[in-house]
Parts: sequence; structure tokens; C-alpha cells
Amino acid sequence: MKQFVVVGVGRFGSALLENLAQSSQQVLVIDSDEKMIQSINDNRLATYAVVADATNENVMRSLICSKDRSKCEYDVGIVCIGENIEASILVTVLMKEIGVKKVVAKVTSDLHGKVLEKILSTPPKGEDEIIYPYKDIAELVATRLVRPNIQEEVNLSADYKFIRVSPPKKIVGKSLVDLNLRKAYDINIIGIKSAKSEAVDFNVKPGCVLEAGDTILAVIPNAMIDKFLKEN
Repeated sequence: MKQFVVVGVGRFGSALLENLAQSSQQVLVIDSDEKMIQSINDNRLATYAVVADATNENVMRSLICSKDRSKCEYDVGIVCIGENIEASILVTVLMKEIGVKKVVAKVTSDLHGKVLEKILSTPPKGEDEIIYPYKDIAELVATRLVRPNIQEEVNLSADYKFIRVSPPKKIVGKSLVDLNLRKAYDINIIGIKSAKSEAVDFNVKPGCVLEAGDTILAVIPNAMIDKFLKEN
């Protein structure tokens, strides 16, 4: 089980906590808003939730380090501070200085993101992440409008995506062995969730016939997505 420290609880942070709570992770929440912390404790959205100044190094070390304050005990730090860009930058710097293994920071503007890029070690050099909610939401909406079959997509690299997708009409009613999708689209099917079942079949047989309402889990080159989704 990973240990998460979340700083700042606005709308984004609250939604994040609800999802982390569902996966039973150990989560420490830090915020300066006493009412917000009380609400988190009342709703049991975190393992610990404290009112504190996360821009103060001594305070942060007392909360996320070992007793002698020499070693950070948290795997992932998530900075969800909203409009206070200065505080966001300070907390991000502190997390890196203290030794949080992975830092994920939400930004509110391109300039905010550029500043944090100078601080964090993002891929391919490191594991830190910068999240642009306004860009991510816009991209998601655009994708659903242009590619309505796609339920979810995750960038695996510059060239490949993981997708959850409804089968386009041209492959419905046909078996995987007849379709030979790997040859046609360089697509690697990981699993299929049948319209008749809630479970995902990760041991897909070549004779499996795709039906309307099924969901395909697959890895596919970016360049092949539109070709695969074409109806004919």
C-alpha cells in the first residue's frame, strides 16, 4: 500500500480524495482551512487530516518524515493548491527537498506549469507529474466528440495509447481470428468485457465474436486509432 500526502483540498482535491478512499490507500491531508479538514474527517476521506501550513518546512517535516525528520515516509505527494501559485510552488519545492519519491502537482495556467517544470523531474527523466485540469478536460471532451466509441484513453508513450473502446460497427458480429486486428491495425487486445457480463475476460480466445455493447481493452499506436474506428 502506498502512502499519499495531499496538500490543498478544493474541488479537484476533494474528488481525488474520494477516489483514493475507495482504493483504501493511506492518505494524509494537509490544508489551512479548518472547516474543510473537519469535513474530511467527518466523511472519513483520509487516514489523517490536519490543519497546518504546508509552506513551512519544519511543519512539513514533522508531518511526513520519521521522528528524527531525516527520512520522508510518504511515497507520493499531491499538490492540489488552486489559485495561490506562490504556495503551490513553495510546497512543491519542499516536497522535493524533503524527499517525497513522486510529486504530482496541479497547475492553473501554462506559466504555473512552466515554473514547476523547472522544479520537478517529469518523464522521461523522472516520475513526477504536472496536471493541467483545464487542458485534460478539454482534451477528454474533444476526444469523446470526435471519437465517441472511446470510453477511456491513457498515453503509454509518445506513440502508443491504452484504450477502452466500443467496437466499431465494421467488426461487430465477427470473430477475432477472422478480423486479425493485430495485422490490420497493430492493435494488441488485452481483454474484453462482454455486454452480458460485468467481468472482463483477460484470456480472450481467437474465436471470440465481438458484439455491440462489448468493451475492448487494448493497446494501439496513436497513428492507427482513427483507422481502427472508421465504420467501413
